[in-house]
Amino acid sequence: MTVSKIYFRVLTYKRFVSFSVSLLAVLVIGAINALFMTPNSEWFAALVRPNVNPDVHSLCWLAAYLLVAVVTSEFFIEKKLRRSVWSVAVLYVANPLWCLVFFRLHSVIGASAIIAVALADLIYIDVILAKHTKCVWLVSVAATCWYVYLAVLNAVIIFLNI
Repeated sequence: MTVSKIYFRVLTYKRFVSFSVSLLAVLVIGAINALFMTPNSEWFAALVRPNVNPDVHSLCWLAAYLLVAVVTSEFFIEKKLRRSVWSVAVLYVANPLWCLVFFRLHSVIGASAIIAVALADLIYIDVILAKHTKCVWLVSVAATCWYVYLAVLNAVIIFLNI
């Protein structure tokens, strides 16, 4: 077996383990989010909000979680990205914090501020990945697009409920 084949196998194994750990992490974050979500509450029902298909919305969240897992795994694998792994941690904290502030504390403005921080963090991650990876930055940009949508959705909810 040549050195290049051994290197490829080790790299593939590291990517698999890294993605698996990252996927587990986003699933845990998703479970924490679910603990805070109360869409059947009187407060949520009283909000004036755009009509969003819940099935499509849930499917997009699932896709976003998978995209974040891919991005996270890249931060664990690439040495030059490890010093910026804190930026991924910001995203992992922002998600359940948004659910807590929006669904439990009923603060649409506070939740929008958290989405803005998560979006700024994702843009930072996009830039870092664009500098240091060949194509993983495209995955991050796709996740960023989802957060742009969420930020706009939050802004519309604020506007409709003033």
